[in-house]
Amino acid sequence: MLRMRKTPIETTLEGFAQVMEAGLVSHIGACNIDAAKLSAAMEASACSELPRYEWVHNEYNLLNRHDEQVLFERCTDYGIGYTPYSPLAGGVLSGNYVRGDPPPPESRLALRAEGQAPSNAAFDAIAKLGREAKRRRWERRRAGAGLGHESSAGDRADLQTRPEGRTPATVSRSAGR
Repeated sequence: MLRMRKTPIETTLEGFAQVMEAGLVSHIGACNIDAAKLSAAMEASACSELPRYEWVHNEYNLLNRHDEQVLFERCTDYGIGYTPYSPLAGGVLSGNYVRGDPPPPESRLALRAEGQAPSNAAFDAIAKLGREAKRRRWERRRAGAGLGHESSAGDRADLQTRPEGRTPATVSRSAGR
């Protein structure tokens, strides 16, 4: 079994300092980092006068909202930006997958090496999200807020409560979607 040694954050930041001093990069950030590791990196930066992370790039979508619990607050506290990736959970939230069926040919999941369909837990979560969306649409219609455009003032207000830069943009990879 191959065991990876853990690289001290100071070593990583020292490496970033070298490439910054060489003019190869101007800013640094972290990808797939949790709140505890971000705090450790920021503390190491401050104590050692090393460059600090200025951005976080983590997976964030309706099926993976863990960053909301602590990381968003830490990013705000440190003045760090946050950009989510995989807003459609690798295509799982696209509606292209059916419980019990293999992924359609040429779909993102079919092209993955493991080629596996979403788990039953993922389908359960998607069904729950669908029921919640339907309930909210019904409530908006009852309140008269859902007339006309499907994106209501309530949807926009929800987005406006999120700190700048944290609202995922959805981009299709093909013209047919």
